[in-house]
Amino acid sequence: MGAHGERGGSSVSIVAVIWPFLPVSVGSTAYSPGREGTAGGRHERVGTGPVMAGGFVLVSAGFGVLTTISPTSPYLLLVLSLVLLGAGMSLTAAPATGSIMSAVPPAKAGVGSAVNDTTREVGGALGIAVLGSIANAVYRSSVNLDGLSLPEPVREAASESVGAATVLAEGIPGGRELAVRAGAAFTDAFNLASGVAAALALGAAAAVALAFSHKTERAAAGEQLAVVPETVVVSP
Repeated sequence: MGAHGERGGSSVSIVAVIWPFLPVSVGSTAYSPGREGTAGGRHERVGTGPVMAGGFVLVSAGFGVLTTISPTSPYLLLVLSLVLLGAGMSLTAAPATGSIMSAVPPAKAGVGSAVNDTTREVGGALGIAVLGSIANAVYRSSVNLDGLSLPEPVREAASESVGAATVLAEGIPGGRELAVRAGAAFTDAFNLASGVAAALALGAAAAVALAFSHKTERAAAGEQLAVVPETVVVSP
């Protein structure tokens, strides 16, 4: 009975963590390659560049919404940002994968797939590292604990991490004020990091629009046709 209760509690905890982020899936599914008229077919008609650039613009808009988040913001504002992020990532991922795979011959498909996976993993890790570092630096420089009667170890820990501040606030007198100040500082840091991400996404949209223009795509298609070997049919 006890084990069953622990498993049940664990399942509830997992659901509680995951469900607020489900709007990302909604946005990405709405613009998934498998849906008629979405990313899978649009880049065939208008080109890879416009579709990917539009996706990056949506990603930038999603981060832009996150710059307005405050501790009192309603969840619907977060839903809007997550839907925009999901839709934008879906619009960029499918054409990007298609471009990478079409740049290699069928015999090198494994290499193309490895490059595709590597770019996503490195990009994700680099983004987390850079934006996380920005948010952490802003939090540490802006959190204001003046006027709070805190033991020195608690003050130092709360100045380093919003997580530590939140946990420590639950076990000390006057901890509510500590949690409020730490939350406000973290929100400011999160807003700034989101603004940086929005600017980077807009820059990526401009770069993609230039690199994957109709002219460059037509030229690349012509080069691929030029190197395709002729098929020799041998009659029996």
